[in-house]
Amino acid sequence: MGRTEIIADIARKLEDHRLVTAVCSGRIGKTTAARAVVEQVLPHLEHSVSLVDLSPLKEAGRVSSAIPMAVGITAHAATWRRRSSNACTDVRWCWC
Repeated sequence: MGRTEIIADIARKLEDHRLVTAVCSGRIGKTTAARAVVEQVLPHLEHSVSLVDLSPLKEAGRVSSAIPMAVGITAHAATWRRRSSNACTDVRWCWC
């Protein structure tokens, strides 16, 4: 599967799911593909798309605070998690 097909596949998944996560070995092009997906789907969505690059994180425990910070939510991570089911229903997420 080439990059064009991967981007199209992720874009299709984002139509049906609020969260799409790209997981693979490092330095394979996940972030580049995710950015291409955001550019492709953003004009066609009613709501926003947020790309959260998790590659700089060294500890899994930092994910819960990295995501709200990336989208401008400054509340404590525990508060964000409790509210995320209601507050983020209109957002599409593409994590890498």
